[in-house]
Amino acid sequence: MRVTRYEGSHSVGVVCLPGHPEIFVVGDLMSLDGLPGLAEVAMQSGAHAGHTIAERVRGDGDAKPFRYRDLGTMATISRFRAVASIGPIRLWGFIGWLAWLLVHIVFLTGFKNRFTTLRQTLRRDS
Repeated sequence: MRVTRYEGSHSVGVVCLPGHPEIFVVGDLMSLDGLPGLAEVAMQSGAHAGHTIAERVRGDGDAKPFRYRDLGTMATISRFRAVASIGPIRLWGFIGWLAWLLVHIVFLTGFKNRFTTLRQTLRRDS
């Protein structure tokens, strides 16, 4: 099934199935304007789809086009080593890993999930 940008009067720039503006495509299934296949693109496009659906339900005017905001890129290299590029800031090694860990812990929901993940990450025998 082919996915295209829907250029309807109420959904400019929203990724939908051709002929089905009520079906949104986000995350790993979408490819929009050459954006990278990263979790941040999926999270932002999912939030945008949710806001667009809520606006449609309320009967609000035209939906805003999806705009990706580059918050940076992070990747783990090995245990306690990572690289991070956040705007002009470049981090690597253990400091990069701490930044990576902080970002990933912050996006977890609930104290128990954060604590458990942090504990398991820091255990040497896992």
